[in-house]
Amino acid sequence: MLIKELNHLDNNLIKEIQELELICKDFDGLNGTIFLDTTFNFNKDIKSNMR
Repeated sequence: MLIKELNHLDNNLIKEIQELELICKDFDGLNGTIFLDTTFNFNKDIKSNMR
């Protein structure tokens, strides 16, 4: 699995995430949707321990 570290969220990336979400929802038979809140998820100053 490829894990990317990003510090911004643009419209193209949002579209890619939504397309992947549709594939997963279709496969798993799910109905919900994810909420992308960039105020919490994209802070370049926060370092992750997962590398």
